[in-house]
Amino acid sequence: MKKTVIFSLVLLTSFSSLANVTEATNKLQDLPSFSGAARCERLAMLLGKDYSKYQEDADSVGQLYIVNAGIKDTRDAKFIMSASKRVNRSYITGVIHGVVGVTGMHDSQVAQMLYDQSCTNNYKGGI
Repeated sequence: MKKTVIFSLVLLTSFSSLANVTEATNKLQDLPSFSGAARCERLAMLLGKDYSKYQEDADSVGQLYIVNAGIKDTRDAKFIMSASKRVNRSYITGVIHGVVGVTGMHDSQVAQMLYDQSCTNNYKGGI
């Protein structure tokens, strides 16, 4: 309990404005150009494919957003990028598990289907 309280206090004082960081994270994770790249990055990772293009696109969009949002603190920027990517990775994992649960398909089949649909055929690139 004591460690949790200390961690919470450190977390709350680590960022210049937790509300601003949270708002920026929510906006970035929902940007289609960012979420598409981050989700394709995750799918490519799961399938053992080259994910560098998607990673570069997500990083480029994220960095541009952070600059345009006026985020100057390096720790805040890293937190925003990391949290936004994690949300999109969790989304992909949830979709895969949901489809597997309903259809009984293997998770790699679902990942490949999503990759083909979203990344191979309809991916438009980052910015």
